[in-house]
Formats: sequence, C-alpha cells, structure tokens
Amino acid sequence: MDNIRSQWNPMAKLAFRSIFCYYLLYLFPFPLDYLPFNIGVAIKGWVTGFWDKLVPAFGNGILGISEALTSNGQGSGDTAFHYVQVLAMVIIAVLGAVFWTLLDSKRKNDVHLYRYMILGLRYYLAFTLFAYGFSKVFANQFWPLSLTDLLKPYGASSPMGLLWKFMGYSEVYMVFAGIAEVIAGVLLVSRKTVRLGAFISFAIMLNVFVLNMSYDVPVKLYSAHLLVISAIILSPHIKNFIRFFVLNKTAETIAIEPYFKQKKWQVLGLVLKSILLIFIVGSLIQKQIKNQKTFGKKAVLPVLYGIYEVDLFVLNHDTIPPLTSDPFRWKRLVVDKFGTSIVKMDESSKYANNHVDTTKSIMYINPFPNDPEYQLNYILRDSTLSLHGYLQSDTLEIQLVKKSRNDFYLTKRGFHWINKYPMNR
Repeated sequence: MDNIRSQWNPMAKLAFRSIFCYYLLYLFPFPLDYLPFNIGVAIKGWVTGFWDKLVPAFGNGILGISEALTSNGQGSGDTAFHYVQVLAMVIIAVLGAVFWTLLDSKRKNDVHLYRYMILGLRYYLAFTLFAYGFSKVFANQFWPLSLTDLLKPYGASSPMGLLWKFMGYSEVYMVFAGIAEVIAGVLLVSRKTVRLGAFISFAIMLNVFVLNMSYDVPVKLYSAHLLVISAIILSPHIKNFIRFFVLNKTAETIAIEPYFKQKKWQVLGLVLKSILLIFIVGSLIQKQIKNQKTFGKKAVLPVLYGIYEVDLFVLNHDTIPPLTSDPFRWKRLVVDKFGTSIVKMDESSKYANNHVDTTKSIMYINPFPNDPEYQLNYILRDSTLSLHGYLQSDTLEIQLVKKSRNDFYLTKRGFHWINKYPMNR
C-alpha cells in the first residue's frame, strides 16, 4: 500500500482508522517500554494501572459482570479481565475513528500514516519473535522432562502440560523452532525482506495460535493478535504472492520510499535503528543466558536430586509393611529440580520444599501448605540413601534406592537412523 495514492472511500478510511486506533491502544506503551533505567517499567506500570481501573468499571459497572475483574498476574492472558479489556479497546477505537473521520473527512487517504503503522507493527512483531525465539534457542521456554513428569501418567497431565512436555523433550526441535522465529524477526526489520518475513511470521503465528487453541494454552488472545498483525503486514504483498506462486507471473516491484528526504536524516535513522536493534537483541540474549543459569539447563541441581524408591520404612522402631492402602508410609521420595514430593503407598503425593545442610548432612522437608517439618539426617552411598530423624515426636528410619533417569524408556531410547520397526509404544 506504500505506492497507492488513490482516493480512499469513507468506509476504507473508517476501517483503517479503527484498526490504527485499536493497535495503538493494544501495543502502547511499545516502544517506550524498552526505555532503559526503569523508565520503560514506570511507563508500563502507569498504563497497567490505567486499565486496572477502567476494565472493572466497564465490565462490572456497564456490562454487569458479577465476578471481580483483575489482571491477577498468574500467568494467564485469557482471563475475563483480558476479554473485557479487548472489548473496551474495540469500542474506544471505533468511537475514536468515527470522531477522527468527522473532523478529517476531506483527506484523500491515510497512506503516510499507514506506512508508519506498518513500521510499528513490524518492529513489535519482530521484537516479540526475538523474545520467544531466543528463549527457545537457549532452551528456556520449555523445560526438559522433570523427574516428576517421568513418574506421572499421561492421563494426569493437562493439555498444556502435555504440549510443554512434548516441546521440552527435544532440545533440538525447540532450538529449531526458535531459529525460525529469530529469522522471521530479522527479515521483518528490513523493508527489502519484509515480504518473506511477513510470510514466515504468518506461518509461525498460525501454528502457534492453533497449538494454543488445541492444547488450551492461555495465550489465545495474544497469539491471535500476533497472527492478525502478521496478516496486516503481509496483506499488501498477497497479490504478488499469488502472481508468483499461483499464476506463474512476474511479481511486481514495490518502490521503497525513504522515510526522510534529506540524506542526513536517512543516515541518522539508520544509525538509531542499528543502535536500537543491538540494544534489544543484546538485552534479550543476556536475559536468556541469565535464565539458563537461574532455572534453565545450566542451573545447579539440588544436592540429593533424584528419584528414590523406599525399601524400608521404620516408624517409632516398628517396620511398616508396604501396604497399598497405607496413607502414611512412603513409597518414594522425589527430589526434583524445583521442588520435592513425597509419594505415599496409596499414590497420594505431598509436595514440599526441602533444604539440605551439607555440613551437618541434614535434610529439612517442609510439606505444603503447613504440615509438620521432617528433620532427617542423611547418608548417601552410591545409589542407597539412608534417612533417620524426626517428624515432630515420631522417629523415622528410611532406606531408599536411587532410580536412574535412564531407567525410563523415554529417556534412554534416543535417536536411531536405522529402525527395524516403528517404536510406537
């Protein structure tokens, strides 16, 4: 649409201005949220506070929704708050576009404003692809199968949990997907390659959106917006794609007009663009390297990390038999990367925090929410873990045998170039 200078009809202008107003509301405070020295954080906080007041007033007061509307910060982007927020943005955008058109009805078209809208959408989508792409390249977005995951039946997983385990199982596939997103982002930041970048990003976001819808991932609204952004960027190039790929004709060239006429401003724009890209990409890479060490594959594992099957359980000097109906006797202890769980004989699990004092060889286990604390001395020899200590006034002596991750077929199967038969089990 960069090269279109025709008269737009009133409906075309109203439609464009509605889309422009909507995405201005939806993306703001981008790109100001990238400002350093916590300036961007402060601006983003102000915007969040604005919607935190407006959405409940609109949803509860006007729409009559009875439930409390809060941006709860629990990780879901598909709460009732977010749906009401989108509706509020649509209404504000349409009313703003109508008012704008009434004040400026004689303008021939909004081509120049369209160019800058596409510019903003391109960079927003590119930076988003960089963020998600690098989180996959550094294997941080999806975590590998935890010890708890290896013990959990398929049927106990949520649809989202199943998707996360599928993606996290293969680091190679995760990195491959991340590289594709980074490449799409790189192609989007240059107008010479924006056609290919928009095409790849649309394919990527369509796949992400369908995955979110199919596995009930609560990022449906956000991925839908990114998909539409990809479609908007791609839309002026659809004719050329059809000509080239369907009709076997030569694609028309599109003149790339500079944003500034004077050479010095063009050079300044290029310098600022380069600085911005280096800053954003560098910050994202630095963040992912830090995340790797904090919770990723380079994070330090707990001292007693492993799955331990209980061989002997002695309570107050009485040996407790391994009856499957016993809700107290331990069946196994799982010391996982970010938590501990005690599995009882009746297969019930008690999740806990644990702290190990290596100088005194004592393990403190604090079950959730406020159950009594286990204080256990430990001795680990090869694959045998011996625990003895107290649970309040009760004495405990527990003998456990460590189970290797490679005892699970899923982790030891690996990759084979030659397969005598499909290993689909």
